[in-house]
Amino acid sequence: MEYQPMHQQFMLDELERITGYVNECIFENEDTGYKVLEVESDDGLQLMTVVGIMPDLQVGERIEARGRWKEHNTYGEQFEVSSFSRTLPQDKDAMERYLGSGAIKGIGAALAHRIVEKFGDNTFHIIEAEPERLAEVKGISSAKACEIGEQFAAQSAAREAMVFLQGFGLTPNMSMRIYKEFGLKTVSVLSQNPYILAERVQGIGFRRADEIARQMGIPEESPGRIRGAIRFALQNAAGEGHTYLPLDKLEDEVFNLIGISGIMVDNALTESVMEGQLVQKRELEEERVYLKSFYTAESGVARRLMELVETPQSIDEEKYRLRMQQIEKDQKIELSDEQREAVLAVLSDESRFAPNDFRRACAYKARLEDAPLDIPEPGVEPED
Repeated sequence: MEYQPMHQQFMLDELERITGYVNECIFENEDTGYKVLEVESDDGLQLMTVVGIMPDLQVGERIEARGRWKEHNTYGEQFEVSSFSRTLPQDKDAMERYLGSGAIKGIGAALAHRIVEKFGDNTFHIIEAEPERLAEVKGISSAKACEIGEQFAAQSAAREAMVFLQGFGLTPNMSMRIYKEFGLKTVSVLSQNPYILAERVQGIGFRRADEIARQMGIPEESPGRIRGAIRFALQNAAGEGHTYLPLDKLEDEVFNLIGISGIMVDNALTESVMEGQLVQKRELEEERVYLKSFYTAESGVARRLMELVETPQSIDEEKYRLRMQQIEKDQKIELSDEQREAVLAVLSDESRFAPNDFRRACAYKARLEDAPLDIPEPGVEPED
């Protein structure tokens, strides 16, 4: 499969083609996968500077790329990649060059030569399937043999994941982001539940995850799809400042998303509650559904408020009044009696939960934003 990271507007028949081995990675942006590579042509007669988004392409690998030559003002002629495919080396010389390039930590040029000399054309098969046999090579312990095998397997998994992701039309940039989130488990995790993308990866919403699931062949009435829609509706509500949705409102949102209602939604909701992902409660004559994290947070706030209610609080009003008078004089302002009472009310025990007074006090503070009132926290006596 080919990656198509840049300039997809070019028709393939308009692009030039190059092939060769990656000699050196001159520059890499790990977040985007953008690289500047030195590539040696297959015939060994040309060194080329190749640039573009080429995630996880390793030194020593063979690349076949399509793109266009351009002249950089500072760095000269460069080949800008539009799409590319890559393969592991097949002949012994290329295998030795790949292993000795630093693609696998702990293998230098001399050790790479001994490995290929020992296993020949089967070198990569041995590393992947029987890494313990590397200990047959002088200079490789059993522990190091296992480590080399693990590195090779990780690189293979990364290549597989990138091909897998871009098969769904995801850009290399987004594919990199997804791979960083799920790592070596990318293929297995997404194959089981593509809707997790909407929960865990910024930039992918439910509809994009739903399209990927459709390409995977996941049925429209799949419980995983319905559960994904429920979570997405609750997350959207949270983005608008709501910690929950009434059940009837949630059902409407799910229907708008996927066109499914009734018993299938009820079952998916029940499963999510039983697995601890959601909380469903009847409060104030209303059936409410929460994401577990928001329910936990809201419950914590409620407990803290009750603690405040039960904690005695008193202030020396006379000292605060004198302090406010001094501040008004210094800042050349004059608060009304109502404004002064509102400030005192916020600091006093009797109105810590008087929202209107609190909002008024905040408004008065905003009015004085250039020189805010220097009033201590409740329970702290003002300085004389």
